[in-house]
Amino acid sequence: MIWKQVFWFFGNHNFFLGRRNEMRKSIFIILCVCLSFLFVGASSAEMYVGAKLGYVMTTDTDLTVPGLGTGTVEWDGGFGFGAALGTTLDAFRIEGEIEYRSADMKTIAETDISVGGDIKTLSLMANGYYDFNAGTSFKPYIGVGIGFARHTFGLDAVIYDEEEDEDIVMSGEADDTVFAYQGTIGAAWAISDTMDLDCAYRYFATADPDFDGVEAGYASHNISLGLRFKF
Repeated sequence: MIWKQVFWFFGNHNFFLGRRNEMRKSIFIILCVCLSFLFVGASSAEMYVGAKLGYVMTTDTDLTVPGLGTGTVEWDGGFGFGAALGTTLDAFRIEGEIEYRSADMKTIAETDISVGGDIKTLSLMANGYYDFNAGTSFKPYIGVGIGFARHTFGLDAVIYDEEEDEDIVMSGEADDTVFAYQGTIGAAWAISDTMDLDCAYRYFATADPDFDGVEAGYASHNISLGLRFKF
């Protein structure tokens, strides 16, 4: 469930434990500093909330399973949705964003493995944008962001063991939280004085997650359509 993943982000007491999580501490501090600008500038700048839906094209993933080697996973197209709270400072925007993505496994290339599964990603990002003033209601923009992503990987696979002449069933779910980054290009159209229609392309990627010994990579291309409400 998505709400359980949101709770994990803010309630897991192991999030800041261990040497491996030193980078998470640093990125968390950066996120807090960036998001604090939302409230520092709120009295003198225009704030907004946004919501969006999108199509997710997850890139092929190299998956390494101990004892079985490495294979390339191909994914079906997926979906995503998210929400953001931001503030506008002249041509710049700063926002905090939470977004959910999901995609189903299609196949493992060049194998006859019967496979199913999916990857679900919940990200918490701090984004910065620059809006180009076109002198009309059409306003293109570019942006970058950093933050965290929690991947949950589910796998259901049947592998034939030639030596034992039997099928090996692999099934389970594991998760990992890693550094995430993204770049965005898009455009907004002013529908009214307080509402913008937003269309964007985004490249989203993360550090390689480790799912209980199963190593993978993650990147995706995202097309989204949303609304921004200014107040």
